[in-house]
Amino acid sequence: DRKNISLVYQCDADIEFKCFEFDIENIISNLISNSVKSFDREMEAVLEKREIELVIFEEESGFALAYKDSGWGLIPRYKAHPELILEPFESGEKTDEEEGTGMGMWIVNKTVLEYDGVIDLSENKTLETGFAVEMSFGGKYV
Repeated sequence: DRKNISLVYQCDADIEFKCFEFDIENIISNLISNSVKSFDREMEAVLEKREIELVIFEEESGFALAYKDSGWGLIPRYKAHPELILEPFESGEKTDEEEGTGMGMWIVNKTVLEYDGVIDLSENKTLETGFAVEMSFGGKYV
Protein backbone atom coordinates (compact mmCIF):
# COMPACT_ATOMS: atom_id res chain seq x y z
CA ASP A 1 0.00 0.00 0.00
CA ARG A 2 2.67 2.52 0.92
CA LYS A 3 4.31 2.06 -2.51
CA ASN A 4 0.90 2.32 -4.21
CA ILE A 5 1.19 -1.13 -5.83
CA SER A 6 -1.86 -3.30 -6.36
CA LEU A 7 -1.68 -7.10 -6.34
CA VAL A 8 -4.14 -9.16 -8.35
CA TYR A 9 -3.91 -12.74 -7.10
CA GLN A 10 -5.72 -15.86 -8.22
CA CYS A 11 -5.01 -19.45 -7.21
CA ASP A 12 -6.79 -22.69 -7.96
CA ALA A 13 -8.03 -24.39 -4.81
CA ASP A 14 -6.57 -27.66 -3.59
CA ILE A 15 -3.46 -27.91 -5.74
CA GLU A 16 -1.54 -30.95 -4.58
CA PHE A 17 2.18 -30.65 -5.09
CA LYS A 18 4.90 -31.99 -2.84
CA CYS A 19 7.59 -29.35 -2.39
CA PHE A 20 9.29 -27.17 0.15
CA GLU A 21 7.01 -24.18 0.78
CA PHE A 22 10.10 -22.02 1.13
CA ASP A 23 11.06 -22.71 -2.50
CA ILE A 24 7.78 -21.37 -3.88
CA GLU A 25 7.78 -18.44 -1.43
CA ASN A 26 11.32 -17.57 -2.50
CA ILE A 27 10.34 -17.54 -6.18
CA ILE A 28 7.35 -15.27 -5.59
CA SER A 29 9.33 -13.01 -3.25
CA ASN A 30 12.09 -12.59 -5.83
CA LEU A 31 9.62 -11.73 -8.59
CA ILE A 32 7.84 -9.17 -6.43
CA SER A 33 11.14 -7.63 -5.32
CA ASN A 34 12.21 -7.25 -8.95
CA SER A 35 8.87 -5.64 -9.82
CA VAL A 36 9.13 -3.13 -6.98
CA LYS A 37 12.62 -2.18 -8.19
CA SER A 38 11.23 -1.72 -11.69
CA PHE A 39 8.39 0.49 -10.45
CA ASP A 40 10.90 2.63 -8.59
CA ARG A 41 13.26 2.99 -11.56
CA GLU A 42 13.49 6.65 -12.54
CA MET A 43 12.46 7.21 -16.13
CA GLU A 44 11.45 10.23 -18.21
CA ALA A 45 7.84 9.04 -18.38
CA VAL A 46 5.49 8.09 -15.56
CA LEU A 47 3.92 4.66 -15.13
CA GLU A 48 0.13 4.65 -15.59
CA LYS A 49 -0.30 1.97 -12.96
CA ARG A 50 1.75 -0.10 -10.56
CA GLU A 51 0.22 -3.56 -10.67
CA ILE A 52 1.37 -7.11 -10.14
CA GLU A 53 -0.69 -10.05 -11.34
CA LEU A 54 -0.02 -13.55 -9.99
CA VAL A 55 -2.04 -16.54 -11.16
CA ILE A 56 -1.34 -20.06 -9.92
CA PHE A 57 -3.20 -22.91 -11.54
CA GLU A 58 -3.19 -26.68 -11.55
CA GLU A 59 -1.81 -28.59 -14.49
CA GLU A 60 -2.05 -32.29 -15.23
CA SER A 61 1.41 -33.09 -13.89
CA GLY A 62 1.87 -30.28 -11.38
CA PHE A 63 1.07 -26.59 -11.41
CA ALA A 64 1.95 -23.38 -13.22
CA LEU A 65 2.59 -19.84 -12.13
CA ALA A 66 1.88 -16.87 -14.43
CA TYR A 67 3.34 -13.56 -13.31
CA LYS A 68 3.08 -10.09 -14.87
CA ASP A 69 3.79 -6.58 -13.75
CA SER A 70 3.18 -3.16 -15.24
CA GLY A 71 6.70 -1.88 -14.53
CA TRP A 72 9.32 -0.67 -16.98
CA GLY A 73 10.22 -4.18 -18.10
CA LEU A 74 13.57 -5.61 -19.02
CA ILE A 75 16.39 -3.25 -19.88
CA PRO A 76 17.29 -3.16 -23.60
CA ARG A 77 20.21 -5.59 -23.42
CA TYR A 78 17.81 -8.38 -22.33
CA LYS A 79 14.88 -7.67 -24.71
CA ALA A 80 16.02 -9.88 -27.59
CA HIS A 81 17.23 -12.69 -25.30
CA PRO A 82 15.31 -12.50 -22.00
CA GLU A 83 16.60 -15.93 -20.98
CA LEU A 84 19.92 -14.22 -20.19
CA ILE A 85 18.39 -12.94 -16.93
CA LEU A 86 18.48 -16.55 -15.72
CA GLU A 87 22.27 -16.63 -15.82
CA PRO A 88 24.29 -16.02 -12.65
CA PHE A 89 25.44 -12.45 -11.98
CA GLU A 90 23.06 -10.95 -14.55
CA SER A 91 21.49 -7.79 -13.20
CA GLY A 92 19.76 -4.75 -14.62
CA GLU A 93 21.11 -1.25 -14.19
CA LYS A 94 22.21 -0.72 -10.61
CA THR A 95 21.54 2.39 -8.59
CA ASP A 96 23.69 3.96 -5.89
CA GLU A 97 21.04 3.12 -3.29
CA GLU A 98 20.62 -0.57 -3.95
CA GLU A 99 22.79 -3.03 -5.77
CA GLY A 100 21.58 -6.48 -6.71
CA THR A 101 23.78 -9.53 -6.90
CA GLY A 102 22.34 -10.77 -10.17
CA MET A 103 21.63 -14.11 -8.54
CA GLY A 104 17.87 -13.86 -7.88
CA MET A 105 16.54 -15.10 -11.21
CA TRP A 106 19.33 -17.68 -11.44
CA ILE A 107 18.14 -19.10 -8.10
CA VAL A 108 14.53 -18.99 -9.32
CA ASN A 109 15.52 -20.91 -12.46
CA LYS A 110 17.57 -23.43 -10.49
CA THR A 111 14.63 -24.06 -8.16
CA VAL A 112 12.15 -24.46 -11.03
CA LEU A 113 14.48 -26.95 -12.72
CA GLU A 114 14.76 -28.94 -9.47
CA TYR A 115 11.01 -29.52 -9.70
CA ASP A 116 11.22 -30.63 -13.37
CA GLY A 117 9.84 -27.29 -14.42
CA VAL A 118 10.42 -24.79 -17.19
CA ILE A 119 10.45 -21.01 -17.40
CA ASP A 120 9.04 -19.11 -20.37
CA LEU A 121 10.17 -15.48 -20.73
CA SER A 122 9.38 -15.12 -24.45
CA GLU A 123 6.54 -12.63 -23.98
CA ASN A 124 9.11 -10.05 -22.87
CA LYS A 125 10.52 -9.86 -26.41
CA THR A 126 7.42 -7.97 -27.57
CA LEU A 127 6.40 -6.05 -24.44
CA GLU A 128 7.11 -2.33 -24.55
CA THR A 129 6.72 -2.08 -20.78
CA GLY A 130 6.05 -4.62 -18.08
CA PHE A 131 7.54 -7.98 -17.31
CA ALA A 132 5.98 -11.41 -17.82
CA VAL A 133 7.03 -14.92 -16.93
CA GLU A 134 5.32 -18.30 -16.89
CA MET A 135 6.67 -21.18 -14.90
CA SER A 136 5.50 -24.74 -15.06
CA PHE A 137 6.38 -27.14 -12.27
CA GLY A 138 6.44 -30.68 -13.63
CA GLY A 139 5.57 -32.70 -10.61
CA LYS A 140 8.79 -34.62 -10.05
CA TYR A 141 8.05 -34.77 -6.32
CA VAL A 142 4.30 -35.39 -6.45
